[in-house]
Amino acid sequence: MIENVNDSTSVLQEFPRYIGVGSVNILAVNPDNKKLASLGWNIQEGAQEPQYVYINEQGKKSARVRFMLQLEEIDTKPIVPIDFWVSEDLVLSQPKEGEEQKCRVIDYFCRTANVTKSELKAHAIPVKDNGEKASIAPDYRVCHRGEESILLFLKKWLNMDDFEIFRAGGWVPADKPGKLSIDNWKALCNGDVSEIKDIIATKPDNRCKVIFGVRMEDDNKMYQTYYPYFFLANPVRPGANGEYTQVRKKLDYFYKNPKNATQLFEASPIHEYRVKPSEVNDSSSDNIPDDDLPFFE
Repeated sequence: MIENVNDSTSVLQEFPRYIGVGSVNILAVNPDNKKLASLGWNIQEGAQEPQYVYINEQGKKSARVRFMLQLEEIDTKPIVPIDFWVSEDLVLSQPKEGEEQKCRVIDYFCRTANVTKSELKAHAIPVKDNGEKASIAPDYRVCHRGEESILLFLKKWLNMDDFEIFRAGGWVPADKPGKLSIDNWKALCNGDVSEIKDIIATKPDNRCKVIFGVRMEDDNKMYQTYYPYFFLANPVRPGANGEYTQVRKKLDYFYKNPKNATQLFEASPIHEYRVKPSEVNDSSSDNIPDDDLPFFE
């Protein structure tokens, strides 16, 4: 006996993924279900609200700050979420035997350095391995987990100048370098994104550029991801070779670490990612799980 046969064949849904450097517009920060539905997300009736604050087994709290970004240079203007994970944990080094542990610090220009306990107490300017003093202001503060990355993103969104800019073939101090900080970091780590929203509201029509890519996992799935260590102001354009020069340098350094080989990024303008034949696993489609391929974590 055969009953209740569907009229159409069920197929595995593929979500588009994007790779390269793309201009983005911020549509929402940590949206609730109502906001997600207004952005076109399929929210089932009675669905739980998104979770943005987490507590691990050791009782430590962390928060996810999710930006809903619209890709301006893709014809369909898709919406892609990116997540920043923040906590009140300090960013500490893992010293080798005989070395002193160092703490990451950051100043209002979003410059960072690593300092010893005594340097932190005195607010001394640390000396780098090459013997030069670190480029950081003496009024630096301790840097919390996720702080540097989210500030770099917001700074480029606001189109602020860095402390130094490239002019006439060399790096020179900017006339008016941008200053930025999140004043109530504890509130952010408790899921309060009101300060982030207030910052964005000062320049609601701004754009910046994000480096998008895909990440391969052991479950044979590909996830949309982004490069969280570098962002560009929206006016920046690719060079004559079609690549963003600064991005290429960052990625070349990034890929020196073999652990990063599962993440694919490009320094070219953003486009939809297509699997190349050399990247396809030899296993057959029978090994593809029945659930939908994930769009993001």
